[in-house]
Amino acid sequence: MLAGLVLIKIKYSKHFLRTYRIIPIFAAFKSLKHKENMIETIGMNAGLVWNALNDGGQMSVKALKKATKIKTEKDVYAALGWLAKEGKLAFSEKGADLLVSLL
Repeated sequence: MLAGLVLIKIKYSKHFLRTYRIIPIFAAFKSLKHKENMIETIGMNAGLVWNALNDGGQMSVKALKKATKIKTEKDVYAALGWLAKEGKLAFSEKGADLLVSLL
């Protein structure tokens, strides 16, 4: 059973002294699983954003949030970052609004 095992993390303080922290191994796996879920969610949201822009053309972030029904603006920006890193988006500004379109 993995619950009894421990993982040792080594940290360095500002004075270069080693400090040790022992955490249960299931906590380390839980953190890794959470990261994988976040990446999957961002990827799925990126697909929703891409489809909305493909169907509707140039949109503001607010309009994208409404069209994709993504819950938070933070998740919309994460999806935009994913697509921007892949080189699939163009950005422009109109007044205070950020407009996004596909390349």
